[in-house]
Amino acid sequence: MFGYPAYFVNGNMFAGIHGDKLFLRLSDSDIANIMKDCKDVSAFEPMPGRAMKGYVVLPKPIYSDDKLFGEWLDKSINYVSSLPPKHGKK
Repeated sequence: MFGYPAYFVNGNMFAGIHGDKLFLRLSDSDIANIMKDCKDVSAFEPMPGRAMKGYVVLPKPIYSDDKLFGEWLDKSINYVSSLPPKHGKK
């Protein structure tokens, strides 16, 4: 995705790399919580000014902490797993 690695569940993207940034897809409540707890979390904008709804960029203190990153990655996978599957275009 965007020329970088991305990870999907049932056709829905839940995580990826874009340049030097790591991003996750989270529920609205999880986004509110992570942005409240960590001021360095930001909206994922693959192009400046074009934020992707539901996606956040994680700062290094989160993704370099195995336990903390694992917790947020689990939240992302669980949320995206609850979404309806996407079917490929014919």
